[in-house]
Amino acid sequence: MRNVQMHVLLFLLLLLLPACALADGGQVSGFAWVDGKGDLTFDEKDSTLRGVQVSLFRVQGEEEALVEKVTTSNDGAFLFANLPAGDYKLSVTLPKNYQPILPREGSSVIMPACGADSASAVFSLAENQVLDTMHVGASKSSGYIKAYVFHDANANGGRRTSEELLRNVPTELLYEYNGEWIVIASASSDKDGCVTYWDLTPGTYRLSVTLPDPYIVGPLGEKITGWYNVIVPADSNRGISAPFDV
Repeated sequence: MRNVQMHVLLFLLLLLLPACALADGGQVSGFAWVDGKGDLTFDEKDSTLRGVQVSLFRVQGEEEALVEKVTTSNDGAFLFANLPAGDYKLSVTLPKNYQPILPREGSSVIMPACGADSASAVFSLAENQVLDTMHVGASKSSGYIKAYVFHDANANGGRRTSEELLRNVPTELLYEYNGEWIVIASASSDKDGCVTYWDLTPGTYRLSVTLPDPYIVGPLGEKITGWYNVIVPADSNRGISAPFDV
């Protein structure tokens, strides 16, 4: 009888050892899903999304080091385990024709983007902490922004056909997150003075521009179209628009 008890005890210890090993360190997990209703909330009518590439990066100051990359299967789930305490971020690449939805607590932690590639904000993981709501929301709904950079020679806020279009002018698309406007994409004007942000997550944004010397931002236009100035004048070569919806 004594031998049987020892064997049972040994069997229990062997079962417990792997569990202890898995529990060592922090965990980051979640699932990718499709926001079919457009309400930014996951429920039983929404489906999970396979084929999403999810990468975890360790962030230390300005340096980012890849920890691991996984691809979601049919259940959309992903898991990163045995993580030391520190700062991290998630980076994702969605399948073709999908864009990230707007972030919302408990639904998606990924920033809006132009196209399928995006990332989360940097987050902190405490020792042995489990973060299990780092979800990735996706949608096939998208919009786009098109604007023109031009020399407003008569300073009336609009462009005449004779006024020069400016190429290679850098712009940035800004999104407000936790009270701060962050850059989610950037683009420069092409040979026709045109700046386009394709496949954009629907949401509220601002557009910033940095003009070459000796230009400064001109007066606002009367309309919100590609041929009227939407950048708020600032008596400098850098300006930002008021918030607008896409």
